[in-house]
Amino acid sequence: MKTRPQQTLIRTGLALVLGGALGNLVDRFRFGQVIDFLDFDFPDINFPPVNLGIVHLTGFSLERWPIFNLADSAITIGALLIVLHILKHKEKKPVTLAVQESHPQI
Repeated sequence: MKTRPQQTLIRTGLALVLGGALGNLVDRFRFGQVIDFLDFDFPDINFPPVNLGIVHLTGFSLERWPIFNLADSAITIGALLIVLHILKHKEKKPVTLAVQESHPQI
């Protein structure tokens, strides 16, 4: 895939996603499983329930952060960079209506 030099977000994002996927694939073949080893203990997150009239949002509680590996982080960061590139370089196409006049052939 050829990209222009100013497309560093997409290039970096694709490299991170492919590298992370390859890393997880190698682990799967070598060990039969992907080993998650990054375990951070952050404070618990608790959001109370909110009632907005017709909409009732249930509360949310996260007591244990997910355990992940470096390849998972690369995939996530790469996907975010790709989305950022897409949003940043969204082409604005003008809306034009093409009207063709039909004349019978004589």
